Amino acid sequence: AKFASSSSVPGLAALISAAEHIRRRLAKRCLDPSEEVRLRVVSVAAEVASGSATGLALLGSALPEIFGRILDKRPQVREACAEALAALYEARALPEVLEGEQLWQAPADL
Repeated sequence: AKFASSSSVPGLAALISAAEHIRRRLAKRCLDPSEEVRLRVVSVAAEVASGSATGLALLGSALPEIFGRILDKRPQVREACAEALAALYEARALPEVLEGEQLWQAPADL
């Protein structure tokens, strides 16, 4: 995700680089052999993405891979992922739906 021109704010390029590094690391760690690591990645991603629109933008491109853990071999990871997805929906999508904003429009040929 691109947040702003790195030349518009001093230090922004470093901040954006750090954010991209964090996003890549979380996506990579969601495939870790350790169940505890995978659980923590799902938890951190849900907390960051649910916490603010900026957090959602930061992790947006990694969320499909991270929340793909809903198909994890371990029931605890699957359950944590389902709960995290529900919390993210409640925090980010549901308020817009309740306000009547359209999040997605079906293609005309459906």
